[in-house]
Amino acid sequence: LLSAYRQGDASMPAVPGDLYAAEKAKFGFIARGDFSDDYFALQTQLAENIASMTDYATYLRGYGVYCGKMVAELLDASQGETAENRNRMAESAIASVFADLTVTMGEYFRKEAEEDARARAVLGKALNALADRDLTYRVGDDAPAKIADARADFNAATESLESTMTEIAGSTEEVSGSVSEIARAISELADRTEEQARMLEQTVSSVDQVSDAMRTNADTARRANGAAAEATTLVGRSGEVMAQANTAMGAISNSSREIEKIVSVIDEISMQTNLLALNAAVEAARAGDAGSGFAVVAQEVRQLAQRTAENARNIRDLIETSSDHVGRGEKVLKEVGVTLDSTSERVTEINGLMADIANRTETQATAFGRINESVTNIETLTQRNAAMAEETHAAVVGLDGSSARLGEMVGQFRLSDATWPDEGDMKAKAG
Repeated sequence: LLSAYRQGDASMPAVPGDLYAAEKAKFGFIARGDFSDDYFALQTQLAENIASMTDYATYLRGYGVYCGKMVAELLDASQGETAENRNRMAESAIASVFADLTVTMGEYFRKEAEEDARARAVLGKALNALADRDLTYRVGDDAPAKIADARADFNAATESLESTMTEIAGSTEEVSGSVSEIARAISELADRTEEQARMLEQTVSSVDQVSDAMRTNADTARRANGAAAEATTLVGRSGEVMAQANTAMGAISNSSREIEKIVSVIDEISMQTNLLALNAAVEAARAGDAGSGFAVVAQEVRQLAQRTAENARNIRDLIETSSDHVGRGEKVLKEVGVTLDSTSERVTEINGLMADIANRTETQATAFGRINESVTNIETLTQRNAAMAEETHAAVVGLDGSSARLGEMVGQFRLSDATWPDEGDMKAKAG
């Protein structure tokens, strides 16, 4: 017995007393060939003890040692017995061996079945918890040893799944918030794009008006350039006329001086005539009655000389006044000539500037035409962007709803330290 039990515990110093007593009682049944219910009850008790101490393979190894030594002892002890007794004892020994094996195997099978049932119960509970989306459940240390690997795998899987679902829960909430923000942003972008499209339509209309105005300005500038050229010609002709007028004024001044000389001669003649008339009157007075008729003539001549002198003075005054006017006219004509020269230079400069303005205006009109074309293209692109923004907004709204549904599905799992919005919040976000 000790050799057999040491197959399971090599350090066992001796068979324990209660176990030895039970084994001794069992051998009493064997020696008598008594395989009644009492024997099987005792063997069952021993089998339970053995099954609790070691595994089935160790038990068989120890039982082999036990059987070998038992047979050897039986053969040695039965040498003096009759053949009938030896056969009876061998038969009893073999029956006991198979009885022991049957009972012990039944105990091991029962224990194995219990372990299997307990293992199935443990795994079933774990799987039910997983089916109920409880990711916090773990298989404890009290699980049967035979499912130790399954226990470790299940706990590792659920722990990993819980960690993943926790991250998904947090990420889904963040995604839901981000999608909502994106949806609002895209909605605002769509509104702004539509507003921009309307503004671009107004801009296109304004650019068309400006372009028409620039073309009109270009035509006006060309006409102004032609008018400036005509003004330059007229100013040149005015300069020629002023030169002719200046020459005429010089001639008038020379004529006035000649007339003044003639008036001076007339004035001298008037003075001499007056002297002659005075002398004639004196001589007529000396002649008495004979010179009375000549005195009348002398008196008339004297009056005529006085009137001539007076008219000569008036003519001289008029000529002096005319000379002053002519002098001032010459001065004004000179100033007008200088002014016309400056005006001609300025008109020529204006003519050049108007030509430059006309060219630039025409260039600007062409540039505005290109700008108008570009703005029209931008308007088309903006309208397309508005349509794309609407489509993107619809897609983001759908994504927001999918994110909410994903959150609802993830929210059905029980997590240890995860905060997840309730169904109302998710529906509100989805809306």
